[in-house]
Amino acid sequence: MTFGRIAGAALQAIGVVALLAGAAVAYRTYGPASVAERPSAIVEPLDRADLRTALARAGVDAAQDWSVIASLHSESGLVGRGRFDYACVQLQRFEPSADVANDWAREPETNPLLLQALTAALEQAGAHGARCLPEAARANTAEFARNFAAVEFDRRLPNAAAIFLYEWATRRLYYVDFAS
Repeated sequence: MTFGRIAGAALQAIGVVALLAGAAVAYRTYGPASVAERPSAIVEPLDRADLRTALARAGVDAAQDWSVIASLHSESGLVGRGRFDYACVQLQRFEPSADVANDWAREPETNPLLLQALTAALEQAGAHGARCLPEAARANTAEFARNFAAVEFDRRLPNAAAIFLYEWATRRLYYVDFAS
């Protein structure tokens, strides 16, 4: 046997081993596990500690008297990235803290990317059964203050956002946080 044939056989063996390892990883990740063995989505109401954290992020005083109208926490996805939270909270007063007061805008949003994020967030909320949240067209009026706490885009499409809305007439704070 020549050196070339030995090297060729060794490279073929390495290729076969790499192919088998890749197939094993794919089978382990996407293989035919029973439904009981697959991770299921976690769907539950947001707890008060999570809601206090959301209120703090919005700059709203959590020491005031507030009540939860509806909320949901959902986490799913094969790689654990997908999540969806929403809350509709009745506030006694709305006085954002000084450190986030400038993050709240009362005039309608004109940035098309932020409008797209707002629409995506509220449409996902509707798909998750949220009935307490406003529609996107109404949420982008002077009836609401908006705080885009975080928005992440991938190829000009929103794939994650944390958005707060405050409805002046009802004194309700709406919170939507998603990642896909």
